[in-house]
Amino acid sequence: MILEDKYLIEKYVEVSMDIHVEWEGPFTIEEASLLNSTEDYGLYQYYGEHVVYGSNELLYLGKAQDQTLGSRLSQNDWHIWTSSKAEIYVGRICSEDALNRHIWHELIDLAERILLFSHSPSFNTSNLNNIKYRGTAADIRVLNWGMRNKLLPEISLSRWDGYKPTTGHRKPVHLSRQKLL
Repeated sequence: MILEDKYLIEKYVEVSMDIHVEWEGPFTIEEASLLNSTEDYGLYQYYGEHVVYGSNELLYLGKAQDQTLGSRLSQNDWHIWTSSKAEIYVGRICSEDALNRHIWHELIDLAERILLFSHSPSFNTSNLNNIKYRGTAADIRVLNWGMRNKLLPEISLSRWDGYKPTTGHRKPVHLSRQKLL
């Protein structure tokens, strides 16, 4: 099945939805800059040394949706961000259904915003305070597979955005400690 128009994406996400991301890596910056095939679009993580947080820290998370990962990664002056050797991980949206460009763009944009909000990489400056999703989905989860490095394996929109509490994810209004008998 190919999901093709705006109506279908709203129908597709009217219930809980999972966005699956398959991660590969680590790559050096040089290796990652060679990712220029028709399948080389998606998300990327940049790891290196941070002066406060230490070595092998998630410094930046981004997406390459209108250009290949290789092209996007070649645009940054990564060497001035950290003195350590950088590692790049790349993630691609996976689906059982064939996705048209419009739906793929919606999914990758939403996955990036949820990942940014939940992980707050040091060098990112946008999408850190609000996911800004106002669609119809009851809940959206990003499931990270493969070589995800320090990313959480699962992130839920309802857990991190707090805009639409959902059944099973809502924090109880009144919590009380239970006594063991």
